[in-house]
Amino acid sequence: MNYPNGGEIKVGDLIWWNGGYAIAYIQSLLEAQEELNEWGLEEPHLFLANIHPFDPTSVAGIGYPQSFLEEDGVRLLTEAERETLAAATAEASQATDIDFTAVPHSIGLEDTENEGREWVFSLIEGEELVETARILW
Repeated sequence: MNYPNGGEIKVGDLIWWNGGYAIAYIQSLLEAQEELNEWGLEEPHLFLANIHPFDPTSVAGIGYPQSFLEEDGVRLLTEAERETLAAATAEASQATDIDFTAVPHSIGLEDTENEGREWVFSLIEGEELVETARILW
């Protein structure tokens, strides 16, 4: 399976999704016809893990049909975006005293009225949102 720009999709890729407002990992790919039939699907799907840090043993994920990838802005983060994310993660950890490299959380972007965009780090325990850190991009 390939990204809309033609690059190969690989398990563990760090990607933009949700119209470019959320970051996830590729959890798994469902491409074989036999697997598609078992799941009752007509086209290849990928499954996203939107909980960070990436856990390759997790079986949970959000299913995406291949035909929705371009429409939903699914693409790899660039190296510069990965560096910016790493800096924002460190800043969020420092601002909250929470090590966001080690605890389950989600990462998104939100538009702000005056400042542009901000990273939103949401700490999750079980099904509960515990704390949110916002870092200007």
